Amino acid sequence: MVGGTSCVRIEQPLPQPPRLVYEFSYGLEGWNIATTTPYDPLFPVWQESYGGKIGVINLTSCTYPAHDQRAGGPTYSILKKRMQLPRTVRRLNIVAAKKVGGWPESGYSDGFLAVKINGQELARWYLRAWKDAKPHWLSYSVNISSWAGQTVLVEIIGVPGGDGKACFTCTGTCDNEDVMVDSIRIIVPDGRKG
Repeated sequence: MVGGTSCVRIEQPLPQPPRLVYEFSYGLEGWNIATTTPYDPLFPVWQESYGGKIGVINLTSCTYPAHDQRAGGPTYSILKKRMQLPRTVRRLNIVAAKKVGGWPESGYSDGFLAVKINGQELARWYLRAWKDAKPHWLSYSVNISSWAGQTVLVEIIGVPGGDGKACFTCTGTCDNEDVMVDSIRIIVPDGRKG
């Protein structure tokens, strides 16, 4: 009691450090989903498992002339999140695989995985899978140190492959374009990956 008045101390929660790892074991873990063509949408989909991994995000995409005319352009599925990056952030790391499948003409399928921060594309990786193969999980990494300490919009995007690579008679692709994302990690210099 101070001067005849009682004081109540209110404890404020400590600020939480930025989350560094998203493994999608039980869902989207706070990430949002979007698509580029609302008239013919393809949204990212959480799956319980795929290719020996527990909890993955399926990024699908589509482009060919009839689809693009109907939908208003190519359809990409987007996984996005606004986040505060640590002041010491170095890289963004994604573990992903091309979903297994293939065109009859070639026996494989392909697609791209793209990363944007605040609308700027930083990387686009080409992924390929053979028709009867097991998923081949790889780690993809991009430098994001320019955004250290900032609040940014991170977008992970599934982009159609094809374009004549997988199928010589194809005018575009909408089948077997799925890219599977197992985890997203924010890398800081002390080696923490979450």
